[in-house]
Amino acid sequence: MKKIAQLFIILFSFLFVAITPVLNKVKSQDVESASDYLTVTPPKVELWTEQGKEIHQTLKITNESDQPALIALSLESFSVAESDGTVVLGQNFSLPNDIISWIEFEKRDAHLAPKETKYISYNIKTPANAYPGGNYAAIIVSMDKVDRKPEDKAGTAKVVSLVLLSVAGDIRDTVAVEKYEHITSKAKGNTNHNFVLKLKNNGNNHIRPKGMIVITNFFGKKVAEVPLESENVLPNVSRTLETTWSPKGFHFGRYNANLVATYGYKGDKQIAESIGFFIWPNLITIVSIILALFIVAMLALTFKSKRR
Repeated sequence: MKKIAQLFIILFSFLFVAITPVLNKVKSQDVESASDYLTVTPPKVELWTEQGKEIHQTLKITNESDQPALIALSLESFSVAESDGTVVLGQNFSLPNDIISWIEFEKRDAHLAPKETKYISYNIKTPANAYPGGNYAAIIVSMDKVDRKPEDKAGTAKVVSLVLLSVAGDIRDTVAVEKYEHITSKAKGNTNHNFVLKLKNNGNNHIRPKGMIVITNFFGKKVAEVPLESENVLPNVSRTLETTWSPKGFHFGRYNANLVATYGYKGDKQIAESIGFFIWPNLITIVSIILALFIVAMLALTFKSKRR
């Protein structure tokens, strides 16, 4: 019986050590919300043109509120935040890629009845000496109440539609991988494996990497394929792309996350990275395994005692 008690203490100690890091990794989930007073379609347009050419585009604008409204259109340059790609208005890149002067609206304001939709056209006139590669602008659609009082705040809603224009010519696609790492997180009781890829676009045109993250186990066998989270990375900008894998079933041990992606306007540039990581069973699985081992050990000791 003394040996059985010692075995129980060892198993209980292992259980405590195994559970502690699992509990410490639980994180709360943030919930985001947004108002729905105004809808603009498309939120982003990606275009290809040549020097000296003109492009015709249309915005679909809907007043989602129950009140009549006035809308006004304006243009701004923009940049993006490295962490999540959030648009930052009014900040130029180091490249000469501001196309505000190239865009002309059919009209810059309109009256919208409640729930009404209107279409506003605009033209992009590319100069004959336009800069090859990526050129950008943000169309700002602002909405205000028709019967707004002087003391009320203006602009009850503001929506952005981004214009990403590639001009043919000397297109240079060059990307550097600044980071590729694995982070675990908890969501609704499940363990998610997040693969964080940070890219620096050293070229002169925006890129959108496309590819897969292939998960292989210790023996090199493929266990999953996860599509790479694909977003635009603008010139002279770093951007972090996070792809999540939520495995189903039982997984344990060392795994590899093999990234295989392509980019560039021809799609002929490649990105290949690999990272190793470990998967540990969840709390319920750990408890079940330890209890099963304990029962087997007890039965073995009992059987051995009877034989004596």
